[in-house]
Amino acid sequence: MLAGLFDGNQLAEQVEEQYETLTVVTEAVLIPNIAFVTEPLRGHDLGAWLVSETIHRMLPTGLVLMWPYPVLTTGSILGADPDADPDADPVHIAALDSATGRLSDHFGRCGLTPVESAPWALGMSTTFEALPVARSRLGAVRRTTVSLSLDQLRAVSPPPAPDE
Repeated sequence: MLAGLFDGNQLAEQVEEQYETLTVVTEAVLIPNIAFVTEPLRGHDLGAWLVSETIHRMLPTGLVLMWPYPVLTTGSILGADPDADPDADPVHIAALDSATGRLSDHFGRCGLTPVESAPWALGMSTTFEALPVARSRLGAVRRTTVSLSLDQLRAVSPPPAPDE
């Protein structure tokens, strides 16, 4: 889905211009592919914190591009009929749009903003202040404590079957 942001093996000109860096050519692009926080741990900003810390450690200067798309998109997760054609089912499409919007807002807390030429994608240059500001705002997450019972852990992460 992010291929449209590139021209061959280079960033598309409009993306490069939006996230202009201090260098002539962006030398590195980081694309966080999946940030998944299991259900009992959600609601504590762990996903946004994880992404901002990963960007900080992996990409001191460069461009970050992300597609905020739900990892689990089965009909049952989004509240639609699991047997329906997801491309034709208005309930599925509305649920997916809602989930994508919520993820865009959530990852906006990392300093990511919509790409003007592709508003379904998010981007950020690490050259400027967006990432340090985001990390500062999410700093309290580092000290967050979440207590889960053993039953809650087993429910979201069942042990492997004996033959695995």
